Amino acid sequence: MYMELLKGKPLDDFVKTAKKTDIDRAHKLISDKINLLHKNRILHSDLHDRNIYVHKTRAGLEVKLIDFGLAKYFDDDLVETKENDFRFLGKRHRPNPNDATLYVAKRMLDMGNVISSDAAV
Repeated sequence: MYMELLKGKPLDDFVKTAKKTDIDRAHKLISDKINLLHKNRILHSDLHDRNIYVHKTRAGLEVKLIDFGLAKYFDDDLVETKENDFRFLGKRHRPNPNDATLYVAKRMLDMGNVISSDAAV
């Protein structure tokens, strides 16, 4: 069995030193990776800034999502909704504040706030 050597920095460290254009690109790549997971009916369930690594290469940025220990497949009763330009994934008629999908949405919002506050500096 082989494991890939993880290069780069956790997202929270990357954001502290990166240029705004690199942060914007990383945000897009992270969103694309999460969308790919969701299209394949997978919830990461533990997505936060220390489980997202960003590595700058000659070709551009690479983003890796790590720690899939709590990942799970969607149930058929999960639905996707769009509200105020945010996409949410959750159970119809009974949102659970402990649901991992709401946690992911909150962390993405937090990441946006970090990027916005960092850009203002």
